[in-house]
Amino acid sequence: MTTLLSLIFCLAQSRVELIDGNQVIGELKSLNLTEAVINTNDEELTLKANQIFNVIPQRTSRLNEASMALDNGNFQNACNILEDYAENTSDWQKEYASLLAAEAYRDWASQDINQAASALSKLESFINSFPNSFWIPRAQMAYAELLAKNGKIDEATGLMSTLSDKAFELQLPQHIDLQANVMRCEAFLIGNQAQVAQSRLKSLETKINSVLNDSETPPSMYSLVKELQAKVQIMTGRALEATEGLRGAKSYWDTLATNSSAGPTARAAAWLGLAEIELEAQNYRAAQLQLAKVIALMPESNQVTPKALYQLAKVSKQLTDKSTQSSSVQKLKNLFPLSSWTIKADSEGL
Repeated sequence: MTTLLSLIFCLAQSRVELIDGNQVIGELKSLNLTEAVINTNDEELTLKANQIFNVIPQRTSRLNEASMALDNGNFQNACNILEDYAENTSDWQKEYASLLAAEAYRDWASQDINQAASALSKLESFINSFPNSFWIPRAQMAYAELLAKNGKIDEATGLMSTLSDKAFELQLPQHIDLQANVMRCEAFLIGNQAQVAQSRLKSLETKINSVLNDSETPPSMYSLVKELQAKVQIMTGRALEATEGLRGAKSYWDTLATNSSAGPTARAAAWLGLAEIELEAQNYRAAQLQLAKVIALMPESNQVTPKALYQLAKVSKQLTDKSTQSSSVQKLKNLFPLSSWTIKADSEGL
């Protein structure tokens, strides 16, 4: 039985999650892109990169304070706390706090476009300052996404290509290469290069399916790759919409919506795609029912739910259904305060 004391002790420790599903809890002595050294029960263990799935550092009072500030939307305070913490600590803790500060600026930029330059600068600074950090893939993926959103598509896709090469060279866990390639495709879509994205998504889905069908793929890896599969399936539909129009993607969404092996996020995206076809045809009542189905029957997902709530509010306004419009906007604000769809709903007075 887990006692309160043992729970507090575990929270005061760092946790290294291994590819095989096991975990090591203890004092993290050092951490970089190729290995982690951790003390546990007076024994020092060295874990190689290809053994490590994730590292969850111990939570300090300052990190908790910054997290609370972010939860309350106080980005300036969170950034100040994290930058101060990074300046007054060392080794991997400095790297971790610097990464969190850069990500806080990124989240701030999602709310205030004036912070985009600062977010780009902070992520670039992290990448240049800590090239051997365990968190360099995470930072590079965040930087690539921000570059793409700011119109720097070639830089974003080039960075992800470099990360994929580095993952192979250093024998990093396979999910890093897959994540880099998913982000690369996303950058192509953001940059309106849907045809390029389509060809790459097709080969990427084949690669992902191979991993999922491999009986030796560990559970921890399987869950993450299943999420990546959903992203690829959703992006494939969006790429089709971009090249062939909403109706041109109908057959794809129909097939995905009824695919029992597809994950709930992918199927929810398919239902959303079908709702958008109804919206384009001005079949507002049918669209409203389809969107309500997404919200009611599918698990919440950052990839689908915010847009579905926004669209539901918008079509309900068209139908003068004030009750549904109001409840949809309120749910959007409560569940996804940082989403671009929440900002869009506000700007349109929904």
